[in-house]
Amino acid sequence: MSYYDYGSSYYYRTPSTATVTSSAASASAAQGFLGFLATVSVTFWLICIALSVVAIIGKWKMYKKAGVDGWESLIAGHNFIVEMKLGGIPTYWYFLIFVPFGILAISCWKQMELAKSFGKSTGFGIGLILLNPIFTAILGFGKAQYLGPHYQNQSATAPAPVAPVSNTEAAPKAEEKSEENK
Repeated sequence: MSYYDYGSSYYYRTPSTATVTSSAASASAAQGFLGFLATVSVTFWLICIALSVVAIIGKWKMYKKAGVDGWESLIAGHNFIVEMKLGGIPTYWYFLIFVPFGILAISCWKQMELAKSFGKSTGFGIGLILLNPIFTAILGFGKAQYLGPHYQNQSATAPAPVAPVSNTEAAPKAEEKSEENK
């Protein structure tokens, strides 16, 4: 047999029974692996759908707490403007989303102001930025109350400071009132 002998049986072998058995086993293993992948992906999608439903209901309830109709949370774009109003951000800032990286800046700002409007801390605002569905559900289902837009002029909404009263001034006034009651 020469080196260039292409007619040899080396290139035209028929599969042996060992080869057939191993290919059937590998096909069975592949089917098992594909079944596992299908189970994992279906489970993943069911969890995603469940979390989405909880997030939608949480956002709906958050809107109701703020005195806004819940259906407004379902309309894309419009809910962004409504949340800007709830946070007290002027709506003309909405056009910042058309600037590169503007959507990132305005979204972070909106979430921070929204957290403050519900009386929550800066840490909660960061949670709204990073894990929005979870923290929105916390606002919706939790005990948080909407306190009003946070971005308003603080001096216009804050009560006037009260001058401190010393104990020496308060004591004679209390005695005068007790004498008047007699």
